Amino acid sequence: TLIILFSLNISAGSLDKLQSGTISEKIETMHEMGYAGNKTGFWYFIKYLNYESEFADEFSASNCRQAAAEALGRIRDERAVPHLVERYKKEKNLSVKRSIMFAMRFYTDKSMTEAVLDGITSEDVDLKFQAILASEKLQDDSLTSAISSQYESAKEGEIKATSAYVLFKKTNSDDYFKHLLSALQDSNPDTRYWTTHYLGEISAKN
Repeated sequence: TLIILFSLNISAGSLDKLQSGTISEKIETMHEMGYAGNKTGFWYFIKYLNYESEFADEFSASNCRQAAAEALGRIRDERAVPHLVERYKKEKNLSVKRSIMFAMRFYTDKSMTEAVLDGITSEDVDLKFQAILASEKLQDDSLTSAISSQYESAKEGEIKATSAYVLFKKTNSDDYFKHLLSALQDSNPDTRYWTTHYLGEISAKN
């Protein structure tokens, strides 16, 4: 009983900060609740996903939208999907778009396909990276051609390795697996890190 009451007090305090706290407090609270998988702030997350600079400076407003998007991903609540899709379509800030795409990685709803394709074909490497990972869980065959194109043309090691991972999961082709093994020797530490992670995921499921 004490544990339940303690948890309720924490949630109530968090909701108070989301309602009337400073921008910094709202952002920090959304990060905390997202990592905890706490869904009680869901509608506040939706509200702040659309937080505009008319209420604050653009830097603070965009940080608020980023925190809201990432929280909506981490809480894994399917109700978030249409809101994420709609915000992605209208969002102009690239950092926020990356955070929205990160959130989409937690869902499988096919309504995200258009947004994920936009991310895969983006010129921004970080957005592209998040989108290719989002496609792995989405499992939409209409995205395979775009991912294959990234695998063939990418100059960035982490993009090529991530594409190889997603394509291997889809096709079980030795060519993609061999690329992942070779990517372990890549000069870029980020590529080596993600490749190790992908190979670990593959091993865990075989």
